[in-house]
Amino acid sequence: MSWSMTAEPTAVEVEPGKILMYVRTNWGRLFKSWSFDNGETWSAPTPTPLASSGAPAQLRKIPGTGDLLVVWTQVGEEEMRKGLIRARLSTAVSRTNGAMWEFYQNVESILEGTRVEPGPIGFSRPEGMVTGPTEPAPVRDPKYLVDLPPDYCRCSYPSAFVHKDRLLVGHTNAHYTEEDQYRMPGRLIVVPIKWLYGGLDKNMKPNEALRKQFPIGQ
Repeated sequence: MSWSMTAEPTAVEVEPGKILMYVRTNWGRLFKSWSFDNGETWSAPTPTPLASSGAPAQLRKIPGTGDLLVVWTQVGEEEMRKGLIRARLSTAVSRTNGAMWEFYQNVESILEGTRVEPGPIGFSRPEGMVTGPTEPAPVRDPKYLVDLPPDYCRCSYPSAFVHKDRLLVGHTNAHYTEEDQYRMPGRLIVVPIKWLYGGLDKNMKPNEALRKQFPIGQ
């Protein structure tokens, strides 16, 4: 594995004509590319400091602050080798146009930690996964053979939308039922914008417009 394709990009206009794009890879990181001519040409992809499972992300600009928001499936190499490849859906905020990310939070997670330290850039996969029919049967390291937690889920393919004072994140929530059936419903998480910066707005009032558009639980 001396190369990896990039796929499923997400982009945000940082400044007029200046666009930042993130792409998924199999190298344990999200990669980025810049355009300084309104998307006519792009720089070669380079790694970001965001550990990733090879799933797509969403970039958005936060109205009011102008900061950048990224929503992505964050995972470490050890977690990936245990097969927990999409079990943490995270957010981070950049006040430096993507140069540095902070305020790490988890939208959904069955794993500990809100920030995963990225490892060396390289191809990681679940322990024992075979990539081709000519490869020998795998010999698995016992430390990577773990039972799936009861609340196991694969949270990925986020869709982020800012509405006034809150963020809406839709994503897939694949999991096994008690009858061992695999299901992949969608989920919608709504959080106040202050939550992205590590705080909560206890005085936030219900948004009737959102209740009408998303009558969940009523």
